Amino acid sequence: MHEFFILKEAVQGLGIEATAEELHPDVFGSAYCVFGAGTNPSFRLVWDGKDGFGILQIQDSVGTWIDIGPFVPEGAGPHSPQFSELLFVAKSMVVPHGPA
Repeated sequence: MHEFFILKEAVQGLGIEATAEELHPDVFGSAYCVFGAGTNPSFRLVWDGKDGFGILQIQDSVGTWIDIGPFVPEGAGPHSPQFSELLFVAKSMVVPHGPA
């Protein structure tokens, strides 16, 4: 689960607010964190503790969460291409809003 916190902090470092989080240390160390853009949840970061990877997901129109790669394997580290790509995708998910 250590990698989950590293990924979560990196996404928050982009200036994206976490709006919800669930940690499941008793389920292989799985966890997720929902990030919001404006007032609506935008995407979530999921850590699959059983298989040992992190992934971003978005919700479709019926509320099902869909993977939007890349998979960041356990031990990949902040300098890995997958880690960098995940941050790039996270940043692209936040659409700047103009003045109201």
